[in-house]
Amino acid sequence: MKKSFESIFLIPVFIFFFLSFAFTSCVDEGDYTTSSSVELKFSSDTLSFDTVFTTIGSTTKILMVYNKENQAVKIDRIKLGGGVASYYRLNVDGDTSLVAKDIEIGAKDSLYIFVRLELDYNNQSNPLLIEDSIEFIFNNKSQKVLLQAYGQDAYYHKPSHYLLSSNQNGGYDTIWFSMAHENPESCGVIVNGNDIEWKSDKPHVVLGVCAVDSAYTLNLNANTKIHFQNSAEFWVYKDATLKAEGDVSQPIVFQGLRLDEYYKDIP
Repeated sequence: MKKSFESIFLIPVFIFFFLSFAFTSCVDEGDYTTSSSVELKFSSDTLSFDTVFTTIGSTTKILMVYNKENQAVKIDRIKLGGGVASYYRLNVDGDTSLVAKDIEIGAKDSLYIFVRLELDYNNQSNPLLIEDSIEFIFNNKSQKVLLQAYGQDAYYHKPSHYLLSSNQNGGYDTIWFSMAHENPESCGVIVNGNDIEWKSDKPHVVLGVCAVDSAYTLNLNANTKIHFQNSAEFWVYKDATLKAEGDVSQPIVFQGLRLDEYYKDIP
């Protein structure tokens, strides 16, 4: 009785593995469509990023590539039009090479491409349009998807000091912080005695904690924009002063670092 049960059990298991191997085996070269009339379809013909700050990477966006044909398609190369000089970075189904080669998309199947943007410091006060394209080369033809983003330089207030703060567990937490009056040239700060002014020609980005020291006054003029990294904080010490004088047409803005549409209503 035991042998009969094992035999009955092993037969469907054997069939399952045989079919699995048959369906997952590699596609033969002859099974690829080589017609120049084949067109790949994309989730978008233009992948757009909202304003991205220099030296800080963008969010990752997804491009879907669809093969609507009844045969598999082999893409010879997927690459950025700007090559090694491009500010964009691709992850083609796990391949982060500068040029992804011999990428297969099965019949009626799709492919994920993940796209990021990393900008160098460009010393521009106004946002700069950054364009490139993803090129798909196959069947002696090519197709392109446009990439667009606005890059924005900023003044960065980065932590360089630390203090120890007691926590509920009886231990200490390390808090890293910067001072609002430090590094005037690189941080866009004008210091006149104990009066501080943050320039408004470029946004200010607060990383970690930024503090206005005791006896100092920080003046924020109309049209000053301050962006906070996730979990960043802005402190005004006892006996310090913060003066923010904007108006309806040129407000002073405190907001998060991410400007993508997804983050618009997230605190």
